[in-house]
Amino acid sequence: MKHKYIKSRSLFFYDKCFASKRRGHIDVVVPTTDKDLAKLSLVIPSLVNIQHHIDNIYIVAPVSEFIKDFCAKYNCKFIDENTVLDLTIHDIDYKPCGMDRSGWIFQQLLKLNCDQFCKNEYILVIDSDTVFTRQQFFIKRDKMVFDCSNEYHTPYFTAYKKLLGLNNRFGLSFVAHHMLFKKTFLQEMKTKIEEHTHKKWYQAILDNLDFNQTSSFSEYETYGNYMYYNHRHQMLIREWYNKSTKSTEYDKITDKEKYKTISMHSYNE
Repeated sequence: MKHKYIKSRSLFFYDKCFASKRRGHIDVVVPTTDKDLAKLSLVIPSLVNIQHHIDNIYIVAPVSEFIKDFCAKYNCKFIDENTVLDLTIHDIDYKPCGMDRSGWIFQQLLKLNCDQFCKNEYILVIDSDTVFTRQQFFIKRDKMVFDCSNEYHTPYFTAYKKLLGLNNRFGLSFVAHHMLFKKTFLQEMKTKIEEHTHKKWYQAILDNLDFNQTSSFSEYETYGNYMYYNHRHQMLIREWYNKSTKSTEYDKITDKEKYKTISMHSYNE
């Protein structure tokens, strides 16, 4: 197998030809709602491309017979979203610029508390609209692989600085609509947020939301930057090849394997 290194700025991005051998055990977490079940029926089968032993697939969602039936069909474990945190979506009132973004923030908090119900140390969190279109791995020689892009959204970095007191940011973005969390580091980060803000970690996030911004916090950007400035030696940085499209256009894409993932965001519809 040949290793391919691509130099970009002062960073080395790691990519590799994929073997069929599965590397390590992980859990997968996908927060969702009824409206995304059609997309989820593409996401879950695409997990065959993840080159690790997936022990558990957790679907975190509101109680719904449709979602429970989906979990039974695809052998997933259902987690009632109201049992994950000490608050529910009804305790969140985030309506910037007249838009109700409470659910968008709530699903991020659910992801950040996945360590409370997952059994494995490594947890791959996935947005319920993102499909894996070719084989890939997220752990290599005990290091975690992080996909990154050239997205830049200032409020995300403003939030993570306030939460953690960190003044620097990684040169690219960790927003890739999926991320591998390690329980030990995720718990450590939440503790650091509480020490810095003197609040419960989720309350600190809610209290630092900017109501002049429709998107003012990112779980991926926060954890990615925390890892980079505290556990850089545990990371491998990889370029992200994603295509954003409408769900109605997904089947028309003939070169899906050109990308690592395809995302069908609601704002594309």
